[in-house]
Amino acid sequence: MALPEIKRAEAERDLRRYGAENPPEEARDQIRYTFTFRGNDVTLFEERPPWRGPRTEWTRLPVARFRYEPQSNGWSVSWRRANGRWLECDWLGTQARFGTQLAAVQRNDRCVFFG
Repeated sequence: MALPEIKRAEAERDLRRYGAENPPEEARDQIRYTFTFRGNDVTLFEERPPWRGPRTEWTRLPVARFRYEPQSNGWSVSWRRANGRWLECDWLGTQARFGTQLAAVQRNDRCVFFG
């Protein structure tokens, strides 16, 4: 089952708000948050400007991957290991509201999302 439009709109709204509020204004030239959708998944990225040379592309580091689970009509979250493998955050379970999972990522209680 494809990601329902209402669930996608909710996730987009929450992620845009998150990106607008984070980081603080004084650090926005050094870090920003973006996201991409792919099927039932949405990945949150931390982006940083080039630190050296003439490059204009910001580097992207995946922070968390959210997956819409049609059978439960909710969102699960995965974190990315250093080897690039995604592991589900089973301690967070599946939540109906995307914002609940995004808040858990922001709290980062188990220190797996942000360096």
